[in-house]
Amino acid sequence: MAQQVKIGEIIANERTTPLSNVKFSVSIGGVVPEQVLLRPLPLEVHQLAPQFLGYSYIVVEELIVIVDPHSRKIVEALPRWRPQEGRPWSIRGTRPEPTKVPVERQNGL
Repeated sequence: MAQQVKIGEIIANERTTPLSNVKFSVSIGGVVPEQVLLRPLPLEVHQLAPQFLGYSYIVVEELIVIVDPHSRKIVEALPRWRPQEGRPWSIRGTRPEPTKVPVERQNGL
């Protein structure tokens, strides 16, 4: 988990604009279409996680998607993390507001 958080922090610092409303499956084994630009993983990620050497990434909403650039298959999907708080980014890059529950429901009524 600590490695995922660190990778998420590194890539969040790259300030990559997230994709939204994608028309492909963002899941392990899914294929990223040719028209989607893949970005090379930063050297710092390769040093932290050598298993990703030579891989690329995209950011889809709040997920970092690690992709084999040759087959364009998704090999990993990680949450983006806030460096200062160790919390996942929301879609807009801010902490989500807590859900407000009506008082009646809090008391089981």
